[in-house]
Amino acid sequence: MKRIAAKWVVPFGALAVCGLGFLLFPPTNARGAGRVPKREPFVETAKFRFTAHLLPRMVPDAAHVAAAVTVADRATGASRDELLPDGSSVQRGIALSPDGRFVYTVHGIGRYKLPATQLERGWQCSSALSVFDARTGAYLNTVSLDDETRGAANPWSVAVTPDGRRILVTHAGTGELSVIDRAAFHKRFSERMADPDLVADFSFLRGVRERVDLKGDGPREILRVDDRSATIDLHFSDFTAEVRFDEDNRVVHAPKARATAWDSARRGEFLFNDAKACFQQWQSCASCHPDGGKDGLKWDLRGDGVGNPRNTISPADGVHDRMACVAGSYEEDLFAEMPEGGARNLFDFVSTLPRSGDGRACAK
Repeated sequence: MKRIAAKWVVPFGALAVCGLGFLLFPPTNARGAGRVPKREPFVETAKFRFTAHLLPRMVPDAAHVAAAVTVADRATGASRDELLPDGSSVQRGIALSPDGRFVYTVHGIGRYKLPATQLERGWQCSSALSVFDARTGAYLNTVSLDDETRGAANPWSVAVTPDGRRILVTHAGTGELSVIDRAAFHKRFSERMADPDLVADFSFLRGVRERVDLKGDGPREILRVDDRSATIDLHFSDFTAEVRFDEDNRVVHAPKARATAWDSARRGEFLFNDAKACFQQWQSCASCHPDGGKDGLKWDLRGDGVGNPRNTISPADGVHDRMACVAGSYEEDLFAEMPEGGARNLFDFVSTLPRSGDGRACAK
């Protein structure tokens, strides 16, 4: 939704990966990592508590704008923020390996310093897995979850099987589960750990990861995991998905207790979160508007020419009563055609979102 604002700020798909800002998530205390969700995901070792934060703390004009993991010493209470790569945000999942050696987080990366003119090779948004040393609390490096010509949009949850053999990542935007061979991953990772450009290598996971199509929509939480299988909630489907590792990652569905009624706003929420319609599946509106909010990054969008980076605004603030805004934003940001009836669906969904009152109207 790039044209949501009067001077065009951030695309729905490239609208900076951060979201909600101060409207839904108040500032944290001084030792936190800034604007964070009400329920901060964390893991603990005997020595440290690792807390993952959804959004960056710093102002959008800072040289390095990124979410962080707060590493707190459980004995002394002292803490520090380990920043993720520049542009990192929408950090939703965190997991500790069973051997206590590594902590993994999943998040998006918005390349907000580039003009939003294309999507290829994560030009605007990409998805990432960051690794920390659980024994020292140190950030080690970040790898891409995307392939060269196929994004893995909106990573949501991460888990490690109890036997330590597999790292699992749900991709809410593309309806997939990444199943990563952990031993092979770390062998490769140890050889490249000092590489400052590792996150830009979209071939890193080739041969050590399988992208499993869950044959459903909106995989988010990993409900259960053991050495042989994992069960995943499909937010936009009336069933859950079980992936059976010992059966070549076969997917089995189980119905939910109650089906969800689909009205126009629900359909719009699905379109807002679905990256499968996007060119090469790099992003969805929610990649940069997590939970329907604003990200706090400054993007250089096509709507007002190159060289005019501006802050994002909330979708609800920008759309008001202009349904044409929604259609133009969706098609421009995702490089995709609006499905029949989609403009009305998206408008009805965006109309349910809270407004922050920054007052700028749609450019159309």
